[in-house]
Amino acid sequence: MDSFMKKKISLEDMFLFELLTTTGSISGVANRTGLTQPAVTQKLNRLEKQIGASLWIRRGRSLGEPSDVGKRFLHYSKTVLRETMDLFTDLGIMTQDRVIHIGASSIPSEHFVPRLIAAFRGLSKNEEMRLSLAGSRKVCMFVENATVDAGFTGYLMPGFSGKSHAIAEDTIIPVISPNSPLAKSGKPIKFKDLMKIPLIIRESDSGTRSVLEENLERNGFSLPSRKKTVEVGGTHALVQAVREGLGFSFVSSFHVHDLVELDIEQVSFILGSNFGKIG
Repeated sequence: MDSFMKKKISLEDMFLFELLTTTGSISGVANRTGLTQPAVTQKLNRLEKQIGASLWIRRGRSLGEPSDVGKRFLHYSKTVLRETMDLFTDLGIMTQDRVIHIGASSIPSEHFVPRLIAAFRGLSKNEEMRLSLAGSRKVCMFVENATVDAGFTGYLMPGFSGKSHAIAEDTIIPVISPNSPLAKSGKPIKFKDLMKIPLIIRESDSGTRSVLEENLERNGFSLPSRKKTVEVGGTHALVQAVREGLGFSFVSSFHVHDLVELDIEQVSFILGSNFGKIG
């Protein structure tokens, strides 16, 4: 599962590839989606890199036709897109000719929801889709009180009364600046020693923070005192704070980038997160 999740293939990727097989050209895909031709080419090249195989049998400057791998990918892409559309229809948010209001927390709003919106705007006849950003707990509350039609979060609030469906998985990873002495030592560190330096955390309604607190408690720990924590609003601000050496933190695997993953000794963290559609 870990190796599979590193293959960051989105619904938008599947949608663009299906469009390419029907239009037969990059320009055709660009015209249908509103993307530039270089943007379409870049996305499709990235898709091939993620899969690790060529999806097309190219003939000179012509795209040619899908390769055997491309044909298999197309088959499964159509199935995934159809099943996802069925999910939206079953949960009652694909009624035509109305505004669909979606709520999303930080990480899904960056890595999943925009691609979903792009894909479904091409597949459905809905005239407008609106996106509201909030912490995971607030998104759950928005869904419960019908402020939004659907929500995407990395954490499902305890006692949530609506329907939910996991669409992806993520791992929350302990990280530190590459310039930190801990990063340069290359040795496992005990958690009690790690807690002697500031812990950078998200705001209280963040799904990442909720998952972190639950796992700390399971391992017999709790968040440090306020004097040893730095609370920031938003993932990018947190990553930048870690990069600048203000302390260590736990971040989504999507945001590790140039940070260094910490090897924490004798602590079992189950820092998984299901990115779910709720509604």
